[in-house]
Amino acid sequence: MPTLTLEVPTVTYQKLQQEATRLNKSMQLIVMEWLAEKFTLPPTNHEATDQLLKAAGLLSELSPQLQQRARSATMTLPEIIQLLSSVKGQSLSDILLEQRAAKPW
Repeated sequence: MPTLTLEVPTVTYQKLQQEATRLNKSMQLIVMEWLAEKFTLPPTNHEATDQLLKAAGLLSELSPQLQQRARSATMTLPEIIQLLSSVKGQSLSDILLEQRAAKPW
C-alpha cells in the first residue's frame, strides 16, 4: 500500500489526536476511514433502485439452494432460446395483456 505523509497545523493534529482517543482508534485508521468515505462513489441508479426495492421487501437475494441450483444448470442460452421459441400458443406477455384489458380498473 502506498504511503502518504501530510503536514498539518498543530491544532488540526491535536484535534485528530483527541478524536483518535475518543474513538479508541489510531490516527492513521481515522484518516484512512475519512479518505475512504470521501472518495467512495455514490451508488449508481441501479444500486439505489436495488436498495429501495430491498427496503420495500420487493427484492431479495437468492437462497443458497437456488444459488447452487443456478450454478449447476447445464443448458446454454441458445438451447433455452430454441426451447422457448418452439413453444406454441400465446406468449405469457400476451396472456397478461389480455387479462389486464379485461379488468375494469
